[in-house]
Amino acid sequence: MNSLLNFLANFDYQALLFFNSWIDRTPSLDFLFKFLAVGLIYIFPFLFIIGYFWSQESKKVMVMSALSGVFCWQVVSKLVSIFYFRARPSASELIDLKEIIFHRPDYSFPSDHAMFVASVATMFWLYGYKKLSYWTGGIGILIVIMRVVVAVHYPLDIVAGLILGSLISWALFKNRCFMEKYIVIPIEKIIFRLIKH
Repeated sequence: MNSLLNFLANFDYQALLFFNSWIDRTPSLDFLFKFLAVGLIYIFPFLFIIGYFWSQESKKVMVMSALSGVFCWQVVSKLVSIFYFRARPSASELIDLKEIIFHRPDYSFPSDHAMFVASVATMFWLYGYKKLSYWTGGIGILIVIMRVVVAVHYPLDIVAGLILGSLISWALFKNRCFMEKYIVIPIEKIIFRLIKH
């Protein structure tokens, strides 16, 4: 068991160094890496808003997808970090890392960005929005890889986040009758009232 853990730790560290070696090649590339790692995630709220007004059927899907993503990001990732805390690479005194963004020194495992994007893309897939799932999944993979490049996460933080986000989204979808009746429909009513005023 120890040899497996040592292998995983070494793999994680070597993969982090490989991705992080992409930094400091040109200032424009570094700027792009920063934007993709930090800024691209903000496309999702716009996606939810546009999707919500796209059709009557898409309202429920957008609310469920957003709820699933926010639940993973704000609840599950924080609960996991209480039981298993792993510092970010920048806080762990790895001497070979190149940093181009500052991130508060909080937990690294699991990646809440990875949980969010996996949860949203999975929910779209489960509701039959396959093309949207592919697009959001592709954007999500780009975001989480860039978060390893800029040394905010280890690769296994990302893998764990993707797996957990997908599983939680699947579990919420399996309970969609309850979710829709007691959470989604009341939220839709609130949104309708806000728009009406």
